[in-house]
Amino acid sequence: MTRGRFFPYYRGMKRISTGTGRVGEKGAGGWSIRPARNGRPALVSPDGRWMESRFRPDVGAQRCLEAFSDAFSPIKDRTVVVVIGPGGGEILRAARKFFGRKVRIIGVFPMSEHWEAFVAAKSSRDLLEDSGIRFLFFGKEASFVRTGAAVWGTADPSEFLRSLADAARGAIVIPYIVSPCPEPLEDLERLLEDFDLRRRTALRFSALMEENRAANEKRFLSAPGIERWKNRWKGEEVVVAGGGPSLDEIDLQRFSNLPWIAVGTALKPLLARRVQPELCVITDPQDEVLEQISGVPPEEIPPTIVFPTTCRNVVHLIPEIVPAYPEGEEAFSESEEESSKATSNPRNAAAKDAAAVRKGELPAFGTVAGTALGAAVLTGARRVYLAGIDFAFPADDPLRTHSRGTAREERRIFLLDRFSSIETDRLNSALRGGNEDSGERLLSVAGISVVAPENLRLYARAVERFVARHPEVEFVQIGRFAVPLRGVKTVL
Repeated sequence: MTRGRFFPYYRGMKRISTGTGRVGEKGAGGWSIRPARNGRPALVSPDGRWMESRFRPDVGAQRCLEAFSDAFSPIKDRTVVVVIGPGGGEILRAARKFFGRKVRIIGVFPMSEHWEAFVAAKSSRDLLEDSGIRFLFFGKEASFVRTGAAVWGTADPSEFLRSLADAARGAIVIPYIVSPCPEPLEDLERLLEDFDLRRRTALRFSALMEENRAANEKRFLSAPGIERWKNRWKGEEVVVAGGGPSLDEIDLQRFSNLPWIAVGTALKPLLARRVQPELCVITDPQDEVLEQISGVPPEEIPPTIVFPTTCRNVVHLIPEIVPAYPEGEEAFSESEEESSKATSNPRNAAAKDAAAVRKGELPAFGTVAGTALGAAVLTGARRVYLAGIDFAFPADDPLRTHSRGTAREERRIFLLDRFSSIETDRLNSALRGGNEDSGERLLSVAGISVVAPENLRLYARAVERFVARHPEVEFVQIGRFAVPLRGVKTVL
């Protein structure tokens, strides 16, 4: 990690291996919680380094919250705040003071030595007994301390990272002290990058998403939700289609007798090749997603899964919407009377939860392909084929970022026809992050050299975590240009 990338008090240190030890005045390995100059507790490393301010750690914690304050508006009931590496605990106290009792706080300890030092310190007693704070730590069960708060730990790195990813869905994530990192948790850095990308994306579109939410509410609540599709294809095979370039290479007729779920970018290419999807998925908030259905006869647009924040023009144009909530997001109220009440009213919580249950929830982690895969799992599929879900494009053709017939491909052809300039298209590709220089060269599942931009690599890792959560389903990649994904088989 880059020094100071996530938080100014980040200390670049070598990774250490996890260990066990008796919980005494210090944690295992010499880590300790000591009083700073003003008497407030702070985390100190075995070599004497203060991982927080040695003068006023409480002020440093408050500044951390202020640095992330752009992600705090608006604060809703039952918002979850995840603090990674809470130090001596002042960041947890600052969060409790900042938010009051309207949020749930989760303190995450990637290092067992830190956790043991934390529970050994008398200054942590009030936090450990706070029913509004939960704790997740990486370490052996010997580190488990029974307190009034909910505490859960695991020595399995994959299980810890999966639990952290689950806890962070729809949450505000604050990386406070993220180093040193135990060797078994080498993927934690990537997970933190995912959280940071999610935060920046949410901030970028937050105003537009709220406008869409308000405009979509009436139709969203009046339509039957994704729950009615539950187990629709139980025990069957399902194809999920993305708009990646490998969709052009697949013999679609091999799978013509299977149900298809298409993301919005794949709809036009599939219809052009006489494949009619049973479901479509469009979740993006910006108006450019209108291109995904423009020119398509209404009778050829399948039932389409949308979120409350999906582009409002798309929601109102689609003949049949299938409402779903992003996992972990607050639901609409189910009556106008409740909608008119302040969101801070705790009595609305049950109604909002009931609304989410009736409509249903699907995963949302940056890529619409993840939501489509979640829909396939919800329908009860035993095997899910990935077609055009590449997260890369051919290295020898960096302009081929999408399947032929997608809205992006149409725009590229328009530019070439109008200006007859390949440089113009390269510039357009670069502006949307799809040029060769912006990505990493990899070998695809077919051994083909491909380029994977940073944002697509983050999405690929999120899909890997989703696949790991569903061992009951077999995921099979059938696209030649796709990057390898852990837990996903390849059949070409």
